[in-house]
Amino acid sequence: MAELSFCRWRISHGSIDRFYRQTSGGRLMIFGLVLARCWRSILRSKLILLLAHLVLLFLTGYGDVPHVAAKAAAKAVLSMKNDEQQHHTPALTSDNLNGEDQYEAVSEQSRAREDSLEKDRIIEDLQDHLGRAHEELMQWNLKCAKLQKIQESLDSEIHELTASLFQEAYRIVTEADSKLLYSEKLLTEARGTVEMLQEEIKALKLLMGKNEVKVSPSRSLQEFSPSKIFKKPTLFEGKNGGPFCFLNTNKKSPSVVTRSASEHDPLVDHDHPSLEIDPICHQEFTIWLENHDLTDIEHPFLKRIYNEDIYPCLNFTNTKLASLVCNSIVNNTIILENILASENEKAKICALTEMPRLCSYRMKIDNADQWHYISTFCRNRIAAICDLFTYLRYLAQGLVQHGLYDAYVEIVRLRRNIAFVRLGYANYQS
Repeated sequence: MAELSFCRWRISHGSIDRFYRQTSGGRLMIFGLVLARCWRSILRSKLILLLAHLVLLFLTGYGDVPHVAAKAAAKAVLSMKNDEQQHHTPALTSDNLNGEDQYEAVSEQSRAREDSLEKDRIIEDLQDHLGRAHEELMQWNLKCAKLQKIQESLDSEIHELTASLFQEAYRIVTEADSKLLYSEKLLTEARGTVEMLQEEIKALKLLMGKNEVKVSPSRSLQEFSPSKIFKKPTLFEGKNGGPFCFLNTNKKSPSVVTRSASEHDPLVDHDHPSLEIDPICHQEFTIWLENHDLTDIEHPFLKRIYNEDIYPCLNFTNTKLASLVCNSIVNNTIILENILASENEKAKICALTEMPRLCSYRMKIDNADQWHYISTFCRNRIAAICDLFTYLRYLAQGLVQHGLYDAYVEIVRLRRNIAFVRLGYANYQS
């Protein structure tokens, strides 16, 4: 042990040259030192250093190598020792170090290496887990991006669908409101038409009630046929059929002649002593009753009524509107309504006379939407003409079962009402 420690001291202090010269067993000691160092190299898997040590040993112990080469090899071994002391645990330098301490030191070094390897393995595992977690995070980010796009598309579709639903609902509500207004308008017009028809039915019943007692069984239609009505004595025929009967010397008083003529004249209404039937108008009415066309205003009977009754009665300042009123009466499309008392407080411009009057009525022609305000004077004229055309329309449709004479008398009465209303007499009845 003393020699070994002495050898280490000599090598560490750079006196390996003198040790080589003075000691005869120095070569063997150096060989043992190199083997110890080689054992550590084997344990640490440093094969290159092991080969270098063996080469140095061979050159130093068995060849005639100069002392400079041996000195360089010793320096290399010393530098290796210093490197091991820097990177690993301090080398065993105590002279009292025994075999057990060396074994414990080696075991500690092996445990340290195992711990380092375990730590490296744990670090590698953690790095693997971190890499997998990073990959999973990337996948989750991709999935989140896809889901975000899907959500945005769904939100846009929901927004568009909601907007379209609101538009459709608004359109349906608007159509329902317009249909409701149109239905209310039709209902109002239908009610007006029903009221007008009811008034016409009442008037028709009154006409039928008045005229059904006037027709007697003894007076047939043949009595009022045109051949008998218009068969009068000529200028050269007298009562007995002889010529120049008016030169008869048998004179009578004028009253007797008038009375006898009226008793035998079929055109004299014995029920109405004041009614004298116009034979020309009666003949025209008889001819018209055969075809009963109200649109043929060129027919002599209708032409007479237009010229003598209708046109004078509808002679207003507003001639254009008066013409439309006449056409609407013929087509049965005129509507007359009474105005509420709250709307009838102030004077308005009459649509027909174009003068400020208290317009208690309003009219609508040809199913138009515009209402025209008219005065009572104009309303009475229009109503009288409507009564005449209503009766003529009933005759044409066969709704009135009157005889020829009774129908003509009713027409004369309606024409008389038109004349009185035209003069300003309202609601004239006789």
